[in-house]
Amino acid sequence: RTAFIDAHTPGSDQKENFTIIGGGVSEATDQHVHIKDTPGFNIGAAGQPPKCRNSLHSHRTAEVFFVLSGRWRF
Repeated sequence: RTAFIDAHTPGSDQKENFTIIGGGVSEATDQHVHIKDTPGFNIGAAGQPPKCRNSLHSHRTAEVFFVLSGRWRF
């Protein structure tokens, strides 16, 4: 479940990453990608329990978040 192989925050393994279109930012070799050939375009989703922290990381692309349920703090 760890998306980033070079950064791991304790407890972040509780976060689930889902790739819908494109490979996303996950570096996990076992990440299932539904639609693979989309260079430069990705849509994904994530789910995680309360107080689960994401590992620090950076991108060269924009990242947009939509909260679908629960309470999130950014």
